[in-house]
Amino acid sequence: MRQPLKKFIADRAGAAAVEAGLLIPLLALLFVGTMETSVLLNARRAVNDASFSLVSSVAGASALDAGLRNSITEAHTVLVNSAGLKDSRAVVRGYERLSDGTFEEIWSWSPVDSQPSMSASEISDKINNVIIDREGLVVAVVEANYTPIFDGLFPDFGGFEAFHMQTPTAMSVPIYR
Repeated sequence: MRQPLKKFIADRAGAAAVEAGLLIPLLALLFVGTMETSVLLNARRAVNDASFSLVSSVAGASALDAGLRNSITEAHTVLVNSAGLKDSRAVVRGYERLSDGTFEEIWSWSPVDSQPSMSASEISDKINNVIIDREGLVVAVVEANYTPIFDGLFPDFGGFEAFHMQTPTAMSVPIYR
């Protein structure tokens, strides 16, 4: 009984095939995960860039006429769509600090005719300590849902959950009266 067992343990035929069979799925999973992470980070960068682009374009403008709004909308659409984020929502709001220390929203505009889920009170909680007296604040909020690129490859798996990305960006601007 010991002789066949020793012979079996000493036999190395097929060891490379077994090792490859164990390592190839792990390496493939690592490769797919790296690709997915890279695409997700690119999508998050696109949402951040879109938010910053909106707030800086609006804050730098002396007036938001129809031509400028159209240009900003086109730029926003290109930034968001470049990352494959078709379902995006955005809003730009202007705030002013009042003499009693509170602040109020003085205008609002959405380049994609769709408001993000971040409410005005949630935005105000984030910007409460940012507004300086006699200055206003332009806040842009961009949000999008990212569905993993490999979601369609494994339909029997039940799918992957979409990631919700939301980026508020603020820029202080002087108010001239």
